[in-house]
Amino acid sequence: MASASSPQGDESSPCTQPEVDWKGTKVPKAVFDALSTKYRGQTWGKDLSYVVSLFDDVAEFVPPAHGKPTVKDNVRTILTSKYDPAFCTNIAYNRINPGKLLVKVFKNQNVPEDVKLKLATVSKAECAVVFKKQYDLNRKSCEDSNSDALKAIENECLEEEDPSVFKENARQSILDARSVDVLSEGEAAVLNFYLACFFFICRIPFNCVENPFFKRFISAVRPAYTKFLPSRRVLSSTCLDDVYEETLDTTEALLNRVPGKETLGLDGHTNVRGRGTVNFTRMKQTISTYVKTIFCKSREHTAAFHAELVQAELEDRADKFIAVVADNTGNMKAMFSILQKIFTALFFIGCCVHVLDLLIEDIAKIEVIADTVTDFHFISSFMRRHGLFNFQN
Repeated sequence: MASASSPQGDESSPCTQPEVDWKGTKVPKAVFDALSTKYRGQTWGKDLSYVVSLFDDVAEFVPPAHGKPTVKDNVRTILTSKYDPAFCTNIAYNRINPGKLLVKVFKNQNVPEDVKLKLATVSKAECAVVFKKQYDLNRKSCEDSNSDALKAIENECLEEEDPSVFKENARQSILDARSVDVLSEGEAAVLNFYLACFFFICRIPFNCVENPFFKRFISAVRPAYTKFLPSRRVLSSTCLDDVYEETLDTTEALLNRVPGKETLGLDGHTNVRGRGTVNFTRMKQTISTYVKTIFCKSREHTAAFHAELVQAELEDRADKFIAVVADNTGNMKAMFSILQKIFTALFFIGCCVHVLDLLIEDIAKIEVIADTVTDFHFISSFMRRHGLFNFQN
């Protein structure tokens, strides 16, 4: 609440001030100045001044019980609503609060709606925002009711002339009938995060977020979200970084909840584009987490190259690990020999699952088993091809 400097002069020593007549009563000049000044000298900005201007201002002098009167103790302001004389308030010196008056104006049924509307257009107070929203809804409802009959006639003609446009208009009218949709930046950030998770987990191409039909779907579900909808570039950069960072935090928390040290796993392979890659994982009892994938480009999958990658992963935190696991190929065994000289406290173990996989592949080559597998593939293919798996009650 802004207030101007009081017109009271030197109030600290009222006995030394000359006395002036105020409606038949002798009062110190500082008290007289305060009583004679509009709103007792308080000033505000344009918006708040308009609120106070809705009230008639009357200065009141309260005689002291003893001693000389002072501005602070004996000067008051009486504000009376110009639209409701019963609405009257007596306020101490320098205590006019336009914010409280604003709330009372909106609650008063005798204040005209156009006055409240003018207040609502210049004020950002909560009561003003609520009034403006309700006013807009009431106005729209009134306009809709007046045009319902005309729309019904237009729709009948349109249904006969162009059924597709009629159906589209019917869908849009249903969406238009909903209440005003408001979305804060915080809510939009949450929606962007979950949208990004959906795209990443389902492996949906990022350019789908800019597809006109996807945007139409979002507009139908949450109109206010359309202006916050990320582009494919934002989805592939900012949103991806946010999800990645949170995923790292979640992974770290999961690993920390399991006692003991970690095991670092790696496995190299060639992807569908023919690019050589090395995948790293971190493991503990009952849990295995993905760390990252390194693209080898033109580098060969040699023992020295893999040892270099593992050393980079273990550097400065080897004490958190107890072992390194890889498959049982020759270059991985050679890598173990290199790393054992550097990390003497770690175990280097061939992957048991890889051994079992090779074992099963060899077993499957035995003639009697191979024939059984072939027969199984024939039967399952036959049943799928003829729809025999589509059981019905």
